[in-house]
Amino acid sequence: MPRLRFSLRTFLLLLFVASLIGSNLFTTWQLRQLRQENADMQKQLGRLVVTDRNKINLVAVPTYEEMMWRWRIYVPRTPALFVCGSAHEIPQTGFPAGHGATNLPEGEYVLTAAIRRDRHGNWQLTIAHRNGSGSFGISDEDAGWLVDSPGWGTTQAGVNGTELLDPNTPIELLRVRAAEKLAGGGSQSSSSPTGPGVVLWFKKQ
Repeated sequence: MPRLRFSLRTFLLLLFVASLIGSNLFTTWQLRQLRQENADMQKQLGRLVVTDRNKINLVAVPTYEEMMWRWRIYVPRTPALFVCGSAHEIPQTGFPAGHGATNLPEGEYVLTAAIRRDRHGNWQLTIAHRNGSGSFGISDEDAGWLVDSPGWGTTQAGVNGTELLDPNTPIELLRVRAAEKLAGGGSQSSSSPTGPGVVLWFKKQ
């Protein structure tokens, strides 16, 4: 059986091609790793990357404070939007009929929601942005879970990175539902159709 023979030139050429392929594969892997690290860093820092100016672009920003939530958001020029809020009988899905609302300005800025007591000791849900703020009072009956609850479950838009949302349909921004106490002293997520908590959502005017 005849042996395959390679000249030194052929060997060097093959070695060069193999090195080129290997280098290209390694560079591709490095770029993929860097993109993933960049995406993870943007997520941790809450950096907003606007990719579609016809939609709501938002990303959650860590606050490390109880009962405070923050987003970096881009709001398109049309349609005009409200951010709506309710703290009365929060359903598992959907939105309550009775709610407060405040205008949501167009452009890119930070949107903050917080539940705090005012100077009179009354609970309020406040929505703040670059043009000002709006507050919704929370009745003593609806605020009971804020001082006597074993915990709560939270669903927040934008926690997994920038989200693109259709401004023409109602969009959930935040849903918090108080947990239920168990007889043994523990707690579990509420299974009732409605219950104490708070919900925020976007709705076009």
